Amino acid sequence: MVPYRAMITDQPDIRKYGMCYRQDRVASFEIALFYSVSFEADRRVKPIAIADVCADVLFYKNDRTGDAGAEIAGPISAPSLGGFCFRPGYRYFCVRFLSGHSPLIAKVALPAMIDKCIPLSDVCQSDSFIRHILSKWDYHWQMEAFMDAYSDLFENAQFSEKQELCQYIVNRFSDGEDEINLAVLEKETGYSRQYINRIFQEKVGFSVMRFGKVLRAHNVLQNLTDLQGQAALARVAYDLGFSDQSHMTRDFKKYIGVTPLQFLAS
Repeated sequence: MVPYRAMITDQPDIRKYGMCYRQDRVASFEIALFYSVSFEADRRVKPIAIADVCADVLFYKNDRTGDAGAEIAGPISAPSLGGFCFRPGYRYFCVRFLSGHSPLIAKVALPAMIDKCIPLSDVCQSDSFIRHILSKWDYHWQMEAFMDAYSDLFENAQFSEKQELCQYIVNRFSDGEDEINLAVLEKETGYSRQYINRIFQEKVGFSVMRFGKVLRAHNVLQNLTDLQGQAALARVAYDLGFSDQSHMTRDFKKYIGVTPLQFLAS
């Protein structure tokens, strides 16, 4: 079972190592949240990236040099030191999309973004869009400007039958009402489980079950953050449908990079 809030995931080390971090949740037009953060100029910060099924658009600016631009950071397949690597001395305005959704402003499929950080100008539908967001460095203004432009793009978008199938699967994970597996999806959609898995991997970049496992690892992470305590581990494992606490620990370490106890100790 994966409750909806696990569809809005984040990278804990961005908050841990960043300065002046702030965020606002959206959860509409496939946008999960907006956030802003900056990093000290005297050292290169390399937050440890955890496995993730979200894409981020990162607008950046260096007040001293005037350098500014934008990148798109794709989903992350496994914990890595080479994931999110923010520039020292830069400020960032960022847009995080809901799990499994490809930003419509990019002319590239989500699987092609996995474990990559691509200059947005290389794949953006419109260079004027980037210039507009960078024209005024004010967090609230940038949120409104991005939302205005993106909502129009979203409302006029046309989705293929394959995209709609993937959207249905993502939505089934988000409703969190019962266990999701290929047998259930086969019965609900009328497609074979082989076809479902192939199309989902083609459009999202993960198999259906790996997608669910990454979300569930993030759900464990959110529960640990909320509950804070070793005694909560067994209850979290039970509530999230793991066979036992050891099963939860194995999956958590695979996708987050440390065990739940190591996370709590940090």
